[in-house]
Amino acid sequence: MMLLGQRADPSGVFSDPLMANQCLLQLWGAHYEVTGLLGSWMVQIDRHPSVRLRLRQELDSELRGPIDSLGLGDLRRLPYLDATIAETLRTLPPSSTVTRRLTRPVVLNGMLLKQGWKLIAEPRLVHGWERNYPDPGRFDPERFLAAPSEDRRYAFIPFGGGVHACLGAQLAMTIARVFAVHLLRSHRWQGLDAPRFDQFPLRMLKPDYRIGLIPAEA
Repeated sequence: MMLLGQRADPSGVFSDPLMANQCLLQLWGAHYEVTGLLGSWMVQIDRHPSVRLRLRQELDSELRGPIDSLGLGDLRRLPYLDATIAETLRTLPPSSTVTRRLTRPVVLNGMLLKQGWKLIAEPRLVHGWERNYPDPGRFDPERFLAAPSEDRRYAFIPFGGGVHACLGAQLAMTIARVFAVHLLRSHRWQGLDAPRFDQFPLRMLKPDYRIGLIPAEA
């Protein structure tokens, strides 16, 4: 998208430095943030055996053949898997803040927010509000099986939102799906320690956390 934009208007916003910065950001995010997400997903699935069982049933029902033969269309037939990833992003989002700078004055709830001010949205707070998610401390993928409502647009912001939402969101979700399908098919796992997390700059399992892997056929 950025390359096409620059080709159409070389003097526009998609400058070489901007594209280089975005490429570096995507490489960093693809490694660090997706790693944080997948570690948290493994913790949540390990904590909830009934969720793991339903995931295995969905894979057995919807997927055929070796994993190397699967395509993107196959991954889209796994709504419950997507729901577990989304619920992990809600309960244990890797990103801590989303910062936006106002390009014009805005009045919000009677308060004047001036042009140039920076606003910070905190996914960890928004995702835990009971008005958005009843019993917010409970891991419940069912929340994400219903069609999303207009109210959820800014109640679920693991990738930010608006015109500056994360460019790598779909890539991150695809990586997470591929990893999850491969792991669910090939192994069972169990945490050997109580999970502890580094919280900033991103939430990630501490490097001394141990997980026992058992081949699925064992």
